[in-house]
Amino acid sequence: IQSSMIVCGVISGLAFMLLIINLYLFFSSKEWVYCWYGLYLFFFMCYIGTDTGLFFEYLYPDLPQINDLIRPLFFTLCVMPLLLFYSTLLNLSKYLPRLYRINAVVLTIYIIVFLIAFATCLTADPNIYQFWLKIQSVYTPTIFLLLMAESVYCAWARIPFAYFAFFSFFVFSLFVAILSMGQNDVLPANWLTNHAHYI
Repeated sequence: IQSSMIVCGVISGLAFMLLIINLYLFFSSKEWVYCWYGLYLFFFMCYIGTDTGLFFEYLYPDLPQINDLIRPLFFTLCVMPLLLFYSTLLNLSKYLPRLYRINAVVLTIYIIVFLIAFATCLTADPNIYQFWLKIQSVYTPTIFLLLMAESVYCAWARIPFAYFAFFSFFVFSLFVAILSMGQNDVLPANWLTNHAHYI
């Protein structure tokens, strides 16, 4: 458990450092790509805080049900600025306006589903909560696969930073798959399968 906390601390420290750098770059250059990445890092750090139980331990120790609600909330919130980050980084509005509009529609649907899911989860009905978790477990990976496919297409179209987008989504998807297979006993439990989503 102590090694898990060290890993989480190192990753959180790096994410916090990147967050500060991106906020500085955003405020000094007014480039939205830094804002979107900074928001992604913030939600990711909040997810780590809820997943490790640190938020529960220090912020709301008498309310364990809140942790069950906000842990998937923060993971879901990571997707929104990530989609905007890659659309901005690849400058899709300039190079591929049709793909940019598709991403805008996907993001709008995602926000609507997210708001409905969050509002209905506040009813504290476990059946509704489980239903929305299942929806989120399908919709979020679908968006990641869509973005990976888009990055392949953008690389084929020779758009700047497309190779970076593809590589980062590929690595992210690989580690999420390792985590999922570890949680479902397809892979044996070890350090990698337990910490894959932090890497």
